[in-house]
Amino acid sequence: MLCPIELDAAVKVFKNYTKSESLKWTSQREVIVRTFLGTEEHLSVDDMIKLLNKKKLNLGQATVYRNMKLLAECGIAEAKHFEDGCVRYDQAYGHDHHEHIICVACRKIVEFKNQELEEMKAQIAKDHGFKMLYHHLEIFGTCLDCQKQ
Repeated sequence: MLCPIELDAAVKVFKNYTKSESLKWTSQREVIVRTFLGTEEHLSVDDMIKLLNKKKLNLGQATVYRNMKLLAECGIAEAKHFEDGCVRYDQAYGHDHHEHIICVACRKIVEFKNQELEEMKAQIAKDHGFKMLYHHLEIFGTCLDCQKQ
């Protein structure tokens, strides 16, 4: 979770980005960014709507979708296309690069970091004459809870 200072800085990044795109800064935008950054979950637009509804905020799907897209464009979020066909948003602002393990049964997503793996991927790119710009790794399987069932 972001500390209050980092959270305010992220909100400011989003506010400045929307203004640079000639968009109005609204209370709806602010509540969306604060709600998104208030959780460490990988949220779909529907997940965001449910969180907002719990706060008694009834924002339309199109409004939430547009703002989640803007959050990704300005680097606060990263759109992830996991195997279930649903776009989920992962926090990018203030978060180091990480990979994902996804349970194909319950859809649980676990983040992990591994420096040895990072070095290996960079070496593989180099061995093949590539300069690595970016990458992602997703491992699909079944979590321990689902294995027990």
